[in-house]
Amino acid sequence: MAKVAPRAAQPVREDPLVTVRVTLKGAGRISNGVHHPMQGDEFYEHNEEFKVAASIALDLEDRGFAEIQGARPKAQPKPKEVEAEAEWKA
Repeated sequence: MAKVAPRAAQPVREDPLVTVRVTLKGAGRISNGVHHPMQGDEFYEHNEEFKVAASIALDLEDRGFAEIQGARPKAQPKPKEVEAEAEWKA
């Protein structure tokens, strides 16, 4: 049997929670995670506020579905970008 080198532990990304407010474009498009059998998912309505991870909040804001309330979080690289950068430097 071939020996395989163990994978290096991936650093844990800290993704703080931020509050977002749903825009008109995002109303009825962002699921709140509640599912009803035979009826489907529940979605956030216009002007509803909820907390979400900063990376998701940035994606929702870029798509025009929500607005970040308070200070805009700093964009962090996504895991695939981190792996590609590590390979490039090697």
